[in-house]
Amino acid sequence: MPATHFIDNERLENTLKSYHHNPLAVWLYKSFDGLLLKDEIKDELRRYKVGTARLMGGSTVWWQVDHLMRVRSARIGKYSSDTGLPCGEPSLLHHELSILEDLTYHSCYFGSHLLAENRYETTVLLFESERSAMVAALMARAIGYGMELLVTPIACSGCDRFDRSMLDRLSTAGAMRVLRGCRVVVVPDNDNHVAWQRKAEGVQGWCETFVVSPLTTQRMFALLQSGELTREQCAEIIMEYYRPALMQTA
Repeated sequence: MPATHFIDNERLENTLKSYHHNPLAVWLYKSFDGLLLKDEIKDELRRYKVGTARLMGGSTVWWQVDHLMRVRSARIGKYSSDTGLPCGEPSLLHHELSILEDLTYHSCYFGSHLLAENRYETTVLLFESERSAMVAALMARAIGYGMELLVTPIACSGCDRFDRSMLDRLSTAGAMRVLRGCRVVVVPDNDNHVAWQRKAEGVQGWCETFVVSPLTTQRMFALLQSGELTREQCAEIIMEYYRPALMQTA
């Protein structure tokens, strides 16, 4: 089996800037205006390894850094600065690198690096899209009181990227390994509960707890689009996502 290659960290670091040219970051500035300062949002974007690319007049780079701090890949996408909605499907950086460099790359979950030290103390909120995870992370920061330590939102880039039957495959095992022994609450982006419930049955005993939230991200984004987001609403949403984990450990 070919060895897995990794991306030079300098390439990542060079993108963690120019957020005023990043349409998604601009949308986040507007959405969290009054709750977080721009510098606080920039800090969170850098903590999550979200970069800016010049492609398509300004794009978002969702870097995938594993729990050993190795840069595995990135998803690059264009977003609307008015709505935060994606404009087309993101591309995978490691696919392009594999062709150009003739090397083997394997992706991991967005935010995996944040579980390097506290993976057993935090509750992982597993979202399907990186955008959802980033919004939840900013909401947790806006709440304060250490909420960002209680929950760690990450993203698996779609329901099909979590499959217990694929653990023997190098690329999927590398992505899922970070969740072993963790408390996990899945928050579907869409009404995809049946598929996630089936997946939950396959990981019982592998994760400490693995539950599917009865909620989706729909209300979270509805509040953002309303332009009336408050700290209390952030707390209500994040606590509702967090509640299944509390019920499992009660």
